Amino acid sequence: MFHVRLAPGKHSYLKYSIEGGDMKILSTYTPEEFRGRGLAAILMEEAIKYAKENNLRIVPVCSYAKYYLEKKGNPIIEHSRGAPNSQISKR
Repeated sequence: MFHVRLAPGKHSYLKYSIEGGDMKILSTYTPEEFRGRGLAAILMEEAIKYAKENNLRIVPVCSYAKYYLEKKGNPIIEHSRGAPNSQISKR
């Protein structure tokens, strides 16, 4: 799981599973009061980066991941933005 700590007890996260050479993006979540700030997009970029570094194919399962990947075209090649490593952690 990739996550960003937003405030005490508040996190935005992206859940995934790896099966064979596939990285399945299962869900993304951002607390309502933090939505609209691009946090899910930042988490998707980190997931894409991780998939690229580990030679994994992304399989979007959740609706946001499908939307994001369709919007980006081929995101494994076309990175748009990231977040400082100190803000994103992988569990």
